[in-house]
Amino acid sequence: MSEKKKLNKNNIEIYNNDIIYKNTKQKEKKKKLKIFLLIFFFPYFGFENKIILNSYKKSKNPKITIFLPIYNKANYLKRSIYSIQRQTLKDIEIIPVNDGSTDNSLEVLKELGKKDPRIKIINNKKNSGSLFSRAIAILNSKGEYLMSLDPDDEYIGKNSLKNLYNYAKKLNVDFISFFILYLPDKIKSTQFSPFNIIIKRPQLLKCAFNKDNYLIDFYITNKLIKRNILENAIKIFKKEIYLQKWNYFEDNIWSILTYKYSNSSVFVNKIIYNYYSQNNDSVMYNRGNILEMKNLIFRNKMFKKIFKDKNEEKYILSGYSELLEIFEKNIKLIKENNETKILCFKDLKDFKKKYNISKQMEERINDLIIKLTTTNA
Repeated sequence: MSEKKKLNKNNIEIYNNDIIYKNTKQKEKKKKLKIFLLIFFFPYFGFENKIILNSYKKSKNPKITIFLPIYNKANYLKRSIYSIQRQTLKDIEIIPVNDGSTDNSLEVLKELGKKDPRIKIINNKKNSGSLFSRAIAILNSKGEYLMSLDPDDEYIGKNSLKNLYNYAKKLNVDFISFFILYLPDKIKSTQFSPFNIIIKRPQLLKCAFNKDNYLIDFYITNKLIKRNILENAIKIFKKEIYLQKWNYFEDNIWSILTYKYSNSSVFVNKIIYNYYSQNNDSVMYNRGNILEMKNLIFRNKMFKKIFKDKNEEKYILSGYSELLEIFEKNIKLIKENNETKILCFKDLKDFKKKYNISKQMEERINDLIIKLTTTNA
């Protein structure tokens, strides 16, 4: 069974032009009805709709697919999707994934989909987290290159996607990175490599980490990536997509796997993406909750799975050092939830046993184990 079929469970619906493609018969029935309506009612369509129908054409092989993982973002969807629609590159595909939203996100998407045949809406009736949303979008995408846009953010300018695509084709690289602008403070994201210089293996992975081996390129939203790179990435953690609901740190994994599976990359000195901090529910602004603790443990399990070579062990150790720091700050919270407490305890014991750690790290781990097993710590 293919990965696509495995992820397309019963709680997934795919909409295109406000049509639910649940089976072939329904699809054909809707198509005939649409042709009938066009023949008899086309003269009565408004001028605005005629312009939209002429402007947006669905492509069998789009140059770029942009996907958006969505949970309760109805107020921002029109802005983010319009930032895609206004791009001069029209040969694109837009895949918003509604992840069990309880607001009217799905209704907003349907309204937008009626006017733009390039929009393919995936509706997940059950909230499964952003890891699942991105995976299902990737497996249903047709674009030569893929990009991820958070539903409360936007792309800057009108030529951004066209320029990125043309540059990627010209240089024949697997992915291109660019700057994100954090608003309202107008702070640029980190630069990971020299501008406009193609970085190839084995140097490529090093660009994602700083001199102390801490991950610094933990984004997926700052990249234009060849589709096959992300399709290969999914194979590495297909089990984790179901084992745990991931809303935090999953972009770390996408980013690392993009580096791991790519042969070449380039960083462009362009700000392409507006990140609206005040609207964002990410871990950067919501430190200290149970789901974050669980996701951290799963992230570091993924690190162990990805970094198998002996010379890559340094990335696992630095990642675990960061995890210990967050555990130390949130020990009371962890102890309040029995499942997280057990996960944390088991992970600490396993890590201590498996890796050649420093004396300082061993002491930190022992201290956390004592605190987890005593009542009044």
